Amino acid sequence: FISDEDRAAFVESSLLSRADWQFHWYNHSYEDFEDFLGQLRSRKRKNIRRERRQLQQAGLKIQWKSGADLLEPDLDFIYACYIDTFRNYGNHPALRKRFFAQLAEQLREQFLVALACRDDQPVAMGLFLAGGDRLYGRYWGCSENIPGLHFEVAYYQGIEYCIRNKIKVFESGAQGEHKIGRGFLPTRTGSFHYIREELFRSAISDFLSRESVWLDEYREQLERHDPYRRDPA
Repeated sequence: FISDEDRAAFVESSLLSRADWQFHWYNHSYEDFEDFLGQLRSRKRKNIRRERRQLQQAGLKIQWKSGADLLEPDLDFIYACYIDTFRNYGNHPALRKRFFAQLAEQLREQFLVALACRDDQPVAMGLFLAGGDRLYGRYWGCSENIPGLHFEVAYYQGIEYCIRNKIKVFESGAQGEHKIGRGFLPTRTGSFHYIREELFRSAISDFLSRESVWLDEYREQLERHDPYRRDPA
């Protein structure tokens, strides 16, 4: 992804440009999670509280660990969750366990895992990377299907972490209109691409021109589902 500051260096090049929308959460100096909830519309706020209660009723507690804290059984569980999630959605799990071990070893405090545990036994994990005043949600998985578990581990824990650590932006990954109701807002991303084969380049360029119109229409549709209150409170 190209930042706004770097965009000028690419605009005049022969690279093809593409824009898209991702859903990001922004920290407006919230004091705690309840402060954040207070800025949402009533129905959204009630839904999040209901989802979070489901985990308490299931007897689950969250443990955060950094790469420096992870033990071999933790890495085994993380990798097993990664494998299961990819296979459940028909994707090929290309990464090996050693990849996660190396990230934990080299990134240490910037490699973060939220583990949902029952009696100290993990049943779900959310994997995050931190840096540049941003938190990046990347992988999640579970060994039990529990209502609300995905939203808690992948989204709400990340939001709480950002509030506690005064991190400005939480990027939870690609796709997912369901994130809007949980406080994430559509944010434009941009990228530039080199296509060597001229016939491919022409076809892709034509598609990107048409896609840009659809993406603008898509953004207008998303605006109708803004979860935040618009009153002075």
